[in-house]
Amino acid sequence: LFGMQTVAEIYVGKEEYSDHPITIDLKNFNTILFGACYVSPAPPNDQMPYQATELIHAPEGSWGETDVADLRQKKPENNMDVDVQGPVSLGVAAQLKELPKSVTQAHPNMATDPNAKPQGARLIVFGDVNFVSNEYAENPGNVDLLRNSISWLAKKETQLGISAKAPDL
Repeated sequence: LFGMQTVAEIYVGKEEYSDHPITIDLKNFNTILFGACYVSPAPPNDQMPYQATELIHAPEGSWGETDVADLRQKKPENNMDVDVQGPVSLGVAAQLKELPKSVTQAHPNMATDPNAKPQGARLIVFGDVNFVSNEYAENPGNVDLLRNSISWLAKKETQLGISAKAPDL
């Protein structure tokens, strides 16, 4: 992922967070990603019982470089015809939005039960693993993004938000 003076360190700020329970309280913090890759939700269709939502994206002016084989020999260039144009998605969350057809066909009562809710896995994919490394752990946006992601995955939405600051001694 490149852009904005061809840096590999990406600062995700207020404008780059989506409106999702994981990120809603993070808009006053920056998240720093280093060497991130493009990740994107699949386009929705009637066959998919899940909903995928972008969590964060790179700032305007960035792009996803597709010719990475020669990056050590040459400077990256934004090729409009080949590269992924920004703003580039850097994190996606997915969850079931309805009961799968296999469940409703096997248990027809559930299809008409207004209290039947989708139960199942949630998934989060980030295009970077370094944002939670020790090097970036001092950044409050990174820590809270990880904590909120884990709380959301565990379906503990009441624990989403900004973590308490360490006391000054």
